[in-house]
Amino acid sequence: MKPLDYKDLSPEEKSPLLDAPAIVSVLSAISNDGIIDANEKADAIKLAHLRTFTAADILKEFYTEVDKNFESSLNRIIDNLPADEQKREKHLSSQLSKCTPVLSKLDREFSLTYIDSLKSFAKHVFHSNAHFLEYFILPVFMNEIEKEVFKDVK
Repeated sequence: MKPLDYKDLSPEEKSPLLDAPAIVSVLSAISNDGIIDANEKADAIKLAHLRTFTAADILKEFYTEVDKNFESSLNRIIDNLPADEQKREKHLSSQLSKCTPVLSKLDREFSLTYIDSLKSFAKHVFHSNAHFLEYFILPVFMNEIEKEVFKDVK
């Protein structure tokens, strides 16, 4: 089966991909202290907008779409977080894993660039936790997505 282009996805298929930058932002912000403060939130919103200009060419259309609803997505995700810290991570991981079946339908270059972009998004949102996040938390989610997306690629 020929890989799909991002713009060929249905709105339902695009939804988890569009939410992922906000999910990653929340995950990176809460990874150390359990909260997302105003500065982390503002940085995430600003970064989503900047990515419309600075992202790899293959992702610019995607980030233009992300930017339209990023703040409301971020607020929705924050408002729906479980109170328990362990449940928060599991909840966010579950939400992020919804990207896997969609990414497996897409062009390999888009998927790999997308995953790298999410990793850099996380690092940017919470610099003080970038090392912790990069080496311990985020790889668990991203490696699972990569394994599933590319399991049939030789």
